[in-house]
Amino acid sequence: MAPARAGENGFTLIELVIAIVVTAILSVMFARLTTSSVDMYDFIRTRKNAIHSSRMALQRISRELRQIAASDSIQYADVDSLAFYKKNGQLITLAWAGKTLRLNGQPLAEKIHAFGFTYYDDKHNVLITPVSKPQNILRIRFKITVKPGQKTFSLFNEIEPRNF
Repeated sequence: MAPARAGENGFTLIELVIAIVVTAILSVMFARLTTSSVDMYDFIRTRKNAIHSSRMALQRISRELRQIAASDSIQYADVDSLAFYKKNGQLITLAWAGKTLRLNGQPLAEKIHAFGFTYYDDKHNVLITPVSKPQNILRIRFKITVKPGQKTFSLFNEIEPRNF
């Protein structure tokens, strides 16, 4: 290797260009990795919140349905709404409209993709909704569907009220 001449210490233009290009490539790769990680975190958080909210609604609806006073205390039963009296005489209404599931008019769960009730008689036959004779209802099944992002999650439960 020849000794450097006076005034020739430093980097050549080609060396600087190569260093800039390598730094740019590494910066773009790091930025994509960071963006991908943040997007994944947001997706997981959104999915977790949606499923948690749906589970809480599922538990609350189950608790309320178990307290129906009697089969003749059901006021109306449709595919997306139900009204009944509890044993203590309190009127309970459950209704799904838009993307909000409501309990007595108050939001119980939001961002619900689909919701529905299915009613069964004592012979396990599905009753046509709206149920014309609510006193024939022996079992109630309900399903909550959420869609955080591209994937759909469904939760369901089937209840035989305690007081029937």
